[in-house]
Amino acid sequence: MQKYMKSNWKKNKEGHDKYWGELYNFIAQNSTKYTELEQEFLALNYFEMKGSAPNFKIEDKLINGDCSNYVTAKQNILYNLIKDRIDGADYLIDLGSGWGRNSISYSMKDPDQKIIAGELSDSGKNITKCFTKKYNLPIESIPFNFFDFTTLIDYLKDKDISKVMLFSFHAIEQADFLREEEFRKLLALPIKFKALHFEPVAWQYREQEFPFGNHYNQNFKEVLESLEKDRILRVNNINHTHYQCNTNAGGTNSTLIEWEKL
Repeated sequence: MQKYMKSNWKKNKEGHDKYWGELYNFIAQNSTKYTELEQEFLALNYFEMKGSAPNFKIEDKLINGDCSNYVTAKQNILYNLIKDRIDGADYLIDLGSGWGRNSISYSMKDPDQKIIAGELSDSGKNITKCFTKKYNLPIESIPFNFFDFTTLIDYLKDKDISKVMLFSFHAIEQADFLREEEFRKLLALPIKFKALHFEPVAWQYREQEFPFGNHYNQNFKEVLESLEKDRILRVNNINHTHYQCNTNAGGTNSTLIEWEKL
């Protein structure tokens, strides 16, 4: 039986609007200080992390870095993975883009790649739009809800698109029980899809107890396996140690998952 979210996505939106709102205020108050994208991007990351970056792991190697090293390492990991797999996609689609950090980060490395940043919170979208307008980035910011893909599906229908690449980074975690039918509707579009995710779901594959005391996702593995069973997609890679963005339960459960539409 399909499970539905226990958490209230509207409450989740309110929380993220408040959180990203603090970052938006920082940008609004300090934007005139910066003329270079890299400088302003790093300043916002410093502000969000309060100047102290967490320890992280790459292929199980523990790294103690400052904010700059942390941001650069994550940027390089995502960029290298995506660039080797994007294969001329019309759009890179950032699902649950937050304030746009990963979309902006990718644009810094590949300024020609068109990106769609889909985000639920208004303040998150506003930050993305600020960077996009100021630095002329190829990023389109749209509303997106993990419990209802309608806005994304309608957006893609209106464009001449043959191939896209989806990615998420600790964003699906915010949807406790994904709705499989939303993936089915998206993948029914006459578009070639590839996807790359970093999500804290290792415990699902290891058949362990739910390790979080919150609303984090509990059925991403189940959804992918059902779609794979029906030959809608094929999972090509599952890696539990490629990159762990911190050493708490969220980081240690971070899993790289890659799939493509059949």
